[in-house]
Amino acid sequence: MKSQLCVAVVGLAVLAASGASAQSAPVGPYVQINLGSAVAGKTDVSASTVGFSGSEDADLDAGLFVSAAFGMNFDNNFALEGEVLHAKNDIDTADIDRALGTSLDASVKTTAVMANAYYNLGAVGPINARIGAGLGYGQAEYEMLGGSDKEGGLAWQVMVAGAYPVSDKVSLDVGYRYLRAPDYDVTDAGVKVSAETGAHVVTVGARFGF
Repeated sequence: MKSQLCVAVVGLAVLAASGASAQSAPVGPYVQINLGSAVAGKTDVSASTVGFSGSEDADLDAGLFVSAAFGMNFDNNFALEGEVLHAKNDIDTADIDRALGTSLDASVKTTAVMANAYYNLGAVGPINARIGAGLGYGQAEYEMLGGSDKEGGLAWQVMVAGAYPVSDKVSLDVGYRYLRAPDYDVTDAGVKVSAETGAHVVTVGARFGF
């Protein structure tokens, strides 16, 4: 998946550079709302108890993703924005469940406040393409073993997206991002569980300039 993302980014850059009608994103402030799904991903789960210790790369089931952002496009093709996001996914831990003899019944909710930076690549046909990255503070709430616990810490993401302008101030947006949630550690009833989660998210959104 990482190699596919690199190919996509390079492809967008080449197409943007070769575009004769380089229509860049409008300069000025904007707000954007995104709705999507974490369509794939992994949670690196490790668990240990008396007589057992093991780990598993558990798949994420598809789940809801929502975000809202306020940003500024500058005339040098860069953009900065602040974003609040929320994602929820169930975690498939079948192998560990069988080894422990009990179901972890696992899911993860990620809520984060991010600072994102984008570079507007220019026009790829009618689409304004951009790439970006973000850092922020997040809170990962894992539900496991019939209970839940939260861990706060560093969250980060990388993004690639395209916007289709429908007017001078409004555009429709389609994007992909890899989102890394804060790490998690919990001990309950003699079972110690830790988790690291990364999700591949596809979104659609609307951007409003003013």
